[in-house]
Amino acid sequence: MKYIFEDFNIEFRKNNIMLSAPHCYPQFRNGEIKKKETRTGILVKDLARKLSLSCIYKTKFYNNDPNWDDNSTYREQLVDFISIHNIKLLIDVHSMRAERDVDICIGINDGKNILNRFDIADEIKYVFKSYGFKKVYIDTPFKAAFPNVISCYISRMCQIPCFQIEINNKFLHKDYDTYNFDLAKSAFSEIIKKIDLMLL
Repeated sequence: MKYIFEDFNIEFRKNNIMLSAPHCYPQFRNGEIKKKETRTGILVKDLARKLSLSCIYKTKFYNNDPNWDDNSTYREQLVDFISIHNIKLLIDVHSMRAERDVDICIGINDGKNILNRFDIADEIKYVFKSYGFKKVYIDTPFKAAFPNVISCYISRMCQIPCFQIEINNKFLHKDYDTYNFDLAKSAFSEIIKKIDLMLL
């Protein structure tokens, strides 16, 4: 089932885990338009449909930023959806500039956003490394500590573990020799399957 809103969609499938892609269209922040992130919407939708997960993703530019604004319909609807459908864990997916000397960043806000489920954080890090992502860091360079950041906000409001996962653009953009979208998708797929077992 798909719920269609003005600038985002929510797809419902019965599962403990939900995915989010708030920056797959350009955002408006601090008076400036920021570019959309590379293929995060495609990644989230592909994974959700393959693994039968619920997901939420932007569908157009709307002069806002769900990951920054004080008021956000995206976040409000996400809170309601998680509460109604008893979602147990959220993964908020982002991409970062290729110039950064990081392959994957797992933002957990010193454990606060994940309700101290460091066992899950360690498993995510292990799986990414096993797929060949060498520089996999926790809270560096993105800690996900700002109160309006989706993973921080949802964790606080819904009391579920929320992970912000940032992937380097060099794996998602075809202009780079290191491009490997399928590898990133496969790593995420295994991570989600392992997390699902850890939530039982």
